[in-house]
Amino acid sequence: MDFSKFKLAIRTLCLGLILGFFTTPVFAVHDEDVFELDGNAVDAAGTAGDDWSNIYNDTDSANVTTGIIADPSPKSIFTGGRKDIQDVPQWGHKDGSVPDKDDLTNAYAAAYGVDDGAGGQDLIIYFGADRFANVGDAFMGFWFFQDEVVAQSDGSFSGVHTIGDVLILVDYPQGANEVPYIAVVLWDPSCSKADSNDPMPGDCAASNLRLKLESDGAHPAECGAQAGDLACATTNSGDETSPWSYTPKAGSPNVFPYESFYEGGINITQLLNGTDTCFSSFMAETRSSSSFTASLKDFVLGKFSLCGMEMVKTCPTGALSPSGDSIIYDYEIKVTNTGFGSLYDINVEDVTAGDTFYTPSLAAGATETYTGSFVSLINGVENVATATAALKTGGDPILSKSDSDDCPPLNPPGSLSITKNCTTYVEQNGSGAYGLRVKFAGEVCNDSAVKMNGVAITETHDGTDQVISIGTLAPYACMPYSDDYVPVPGTDVAGGPVLAHDVRTFKDTVIAEGVNAITGQTVDTGLPVEASCPLCPAD
Repeated sequence: MDFSKFKLAIRTLCLGLILGFFTTPVFAVHDEDVFELDGNAVDAAGTAGDDWSNIYNDTDSANVTTGIIADPSPKSIFTGGRKDIQDVPQWGHKDGSVPDKDDLTNAYAAAYGVDDGAGGQDLIIYFGADRFANVGDAFMGFWFFQDEVVAQSDGSFSGVHTIGDVLILVDYPQGANEVPYIAVVLWDPSCSKADSNDPMPGDCAASNLRLKLESDGAHPAECGAQAGDLACATTNSGDETSPWSYTPKAGSPNVFPYESFYEGGINITQLLNGTDTCFSSFMAETRSSSSFTASLKDFVLGKFSLCGMEMVKTCPTGALSPSGDSIIYDYEIKVTNTGFGSLYDINVEDVTAGDTFYTPSLAAGATETYTGSFVSLINGVENVATATAALKTGGDPILSKSDSDDCPPLNPPGSLSITKNCTTYVEQNGSGAYGLRVKFAGEVCNDSAVKMNGVAITETHDGTDQVISIGTLAPYACMPYSDDYVPVPGTDVAGGPVLAHDVRTFKDTVIAEGVNAITGQTVDTGLPVEASCPLCPAD
């Protein structure tokens, strides 16, 4: 590509956007009292707005920042032949070294939501990097990915490009009569190749890359060179102090030699004509040349969660239901907007409870709390919730979160009690003879707040067990029982007739047990309850 027509007689590097692309070019990135784009990293006293020293010291007012990301040189460089026209899974990285001028030392980005004057916000992103040596041309790129891109330990990258990912190309040629050149391109898979050798904004610049704008002589790119510039960038023209640890190849520690420090800003909302975009990752890279298809050298990669939503799900307490066979759990869901601007159409569902909630909008930094309760037959159930949100009213749900919490199990004690009485009768049997029959009765009670399942009574007489099934007992409920039996003759009548009141007393016992409906534990009445049934009362 012929860059001669883009030469500018300036030493300060900057990025100019073609204003004709924007209907209302009023939100300049350099004069919004948001951030200092002055060619150094130190916050100037008496000047409104943050600087990179504020980002480093965590005293900034940004909605989202990457912090100062140090490059673990000589590690994390691109493997050979990697290009910006390739999708992320086609990239690779390894440990190694690059030319000193291409060796990044740190990179950084910060996002601010700036009032657009119409009840909304413009997203303005500031970006920067510093390098090891300033001898030689510097060809750099700054990627803003919508997907989360991570350099994996096996040398691959996870994540993929998404339509609308933004790449800002910044070139710093040092030859005679050379001037900086900056272009902004968007990831666009509909571009199979460049539309021409000299693409214009709106054209395909290369495979997968569509040119959005670029600097030229008619549109000065210097920050503040024209009113309402929507993007610009600059470099240091002399030595400048580094707020963070920095060692140049030549020069003093913690001092940036000229053209070693770079910073810029861009109004993403205006650039994308009002389209809402959520970036998740940021990458600064060095490149072999200014070509759109240049080979990639070094990189610094970090998280940049521009549009964020967090969810915290808790299920702190549970109480036994009145029926005694289930638990009433209380839950709480907190959804927080951690991004730069408002979220819309927030839909929250407690999956376990089957409850749904809706919030029309949630401002940046705000938290909405949702509460409810549900009945569970499972003791200690996992409580799951999900949430989605859009970036504009009626928009697609771009953000989604889920969280769960283990509701605490309960251990309500079960308790049973039983009473017993019996009576001995003389009856005539079918053959006309007289004999004895013992009838017993009583009541078994659930003395607890928990339902008791499978309640059964075991009555024992003459060495024989007789089981009487009661079934289910509700909390604090009682159930009567009764039965009878023919006692086994004793040895006291083996020698002949005896007086009735001298006949042995018939004794039997009962015990009851059941299963705690909540814990599944077996509960019984303790020691057997005994009843004595004499044939006749003693004189």
